[in-house]
Amino acid sequence: MKRLTIFFIALIVSFTACNIFIVEKYDPSVLDSSIELSDEIADYVHPDAKTLSMRARGQADNFLLIDIYGMESFSNTRSVEVLDSLAGNELFWELIEDGTGMERGYRTLQFRAGPFEKDQTYTLHLSESRHALSHDELSLSFNYTQTLDRIVRANSYYYLLSEMRIWWVSARSYQISDIPDFNYVDYLDDIDTIRFFKTDYRLLIRSILSLDCDVTHSVDHSIVGDTLIMQVNLGPSGTSGCNKWVFCDYLIEDYMQQSFFYQLYLTNSNRVMLEGFYENPRIIIPEFSE
Repeated sequence: MKRLTIFFIALIVSFTACNIFIVEKYDPSVLDSSIELSDEIADYVHPDAKTLSMRARGQADNFLLIDIYGMESFSNTRSVEVLDSLAGNELFWELIEDGTGMERGYRTLQFRAGPFEKDQTYTLHLSESRHALSHDELSLSFNYTQTLDRIVRANSYYYLLSEMRIWWVSARSYQISDIPDFNYVDYLDDIDTIRFFKTDYRLLIRSILSLDCDVTHSVDHSIVGDTLIMQVNLGPSGTSGCNKWVFCDYLIEDYMQQSFFYQLYLTNSNRVMLEGFYENPRIIIPEFSE
């Protein structure tokens, strides 16, 4: 009997020892029932409000509250699904909306995800809807704690002229004679081309034309959809046989990191002289924490 008792004790100890090191496995996922989609955000807002960003905040029971701002969305979208997949400690989330069409707006989104294991490093990868023009992606690495509060922002989205209206555009022209000590050699490569000079809220578009000395000229502009049309109105063809250089400047005063198509017309020939697409370079905003 003593031997049998010892045997059972050994068996219990052995069984307990085998289970001492079993660690509960966490497979974080999105709680579909917690997904909340806001109404459409007004289109005429500062670009910062239309740049995708994600905030992750620690919650009780090892969960995160995820806020997504500036999500590009169709105007008729009514719900969003967050597709999730897991590879090790990396989570991949893709936003899938039910809207269709061409008219787009911006929304905020909130949902809960988890549970996460404490003292483990995770990386979240969020990708915007496959229908989004910018299709931004966000990544966030963290160790879960209930005090976690982190924000990441996407690269700046390029805003087309039709989405972010501009009102303050001026057009002017002047000749070489208006510039003292003008160095012709410095501008030889710029003749009959377009150059862009950008600051935060101003964009100067400059073209230099070689015209007959007798030709009169004036400049004008218009905006049609996403196209900035620049017009150089020329008088009758000159007969002097000499040339003059004319600077044609178009200044967007309230430029807000936009992209657009452009066309430069010479009205006396009714043809497009120069055209193309100006794409604002994306600005990478580094990850930061509050």
